[in-house]
Amino acid sequence: MKRTFQPRLFFIVALVVLMTTVVSTGQAVAKRQMTIVTAGVGGAWYPIGGVLANLITKNIPDTAGTVTGGGGIANVFSVGSGKADIGFAFPSDIANAQKGLDEFAGKPVANIRVITAIYPGTLHIVARADSDIKTIADLKGKILCVPPKGNTAEKMVRKVLAVYNLSYNDLKKVNYLSYSDSADLIRDGHADIFMAMSTVPMPALNDLAKSKPLRLIPIDKEHMAKLEADNPAYFENVIPGGSYEGAAEPVSFPAMTTLIITRSDLPADLIYQITKTMYENKKDFVAVIKLMDEMKIENWKQTGGVPLHPGAEKFYKEATK
Repeated sequence: MKRTFQPRLFFIVALVVLMTTVVSTGQAVAKRQMTIVTAGVGGAWYPIGGVLANLITKNIPDTAGTVTGGGGIANVFSVGSGKADIGFAFPSDIANAQKGLDEFAGKPVANIRVITAIYPGTLHIVARADSDIKTIADLKGKILCVPPKGNTAEKMVRKVLAVYNLSYNDLKKVNYLSYSDSADLIRDGHADIFMAMSTVPMPALNDLAKSKPLRLIPIDKEHMAKLEADNPAYFENVIPGGSYEGAAEPVSFPAMTTLIITRSDLPADLIYQITKTMYENKKDFVAVIKLMDEMKIENWKQTGGVPLHPGAEKFYKEATK
């Protein structure tokens, strides 16, 4: 299944400043702290988490939201263990957590519930336009940047390499870095390739492309089919041509639906109010990440098989009467 989204330039500096201000002023009087785990700075989850923290602090009585970094797999552990209250994750990781598979072997997490689905997270495989890398096979002997371990995108990177009969051992070096730090290494010529999952356009790459035109390295149909067969949660998504300076042609990559999750033991009234606040202030999210327009009440059942939190479910049933 293919989905195509139009790009939009945007900036997150003002949001982060606002978020920091809210945290510094709102927490002093709040009785309840809500920690939101996202991903690295330079991706989309961090600024979306900043908006959500701001909305919680402003609209939920005696409650302050705070945002911190994380990663898809790590976020499931953090929310499930109570170290965080809200997080961003993908259905396949939550399914593994419930069954105690892969990274969750021997330590299953059964208490994850969904607040809402938002948009697809799309893998990007990016080199500078002046690079000699044109195919996945050209990655041999190169320096790769990926998100830190515990990030769902890093797991997807390993799966992509595997369907091409490659692994990290075939590369010169692998850097586990934030999106922004990875973009800096690509800009300065200290790394050759960056692979990570985010919105289109990815904030860190959008900024990088302004100074260094980019090339998107495609995944062909045969290998895309192998990826989808390996993980049914993957689907093909198209990054439109022109999304980044230097990348004129549309390119297909694997993607997954992003979920905002919480814990089953949090009060239904609290999650109801948070869900309601998110949809009543949807424009705030869209202002920083255009793809947040894909967060729609009518899609409330599209959770990839992960149960909704009762508070969120109550909101959706009332809103769709």
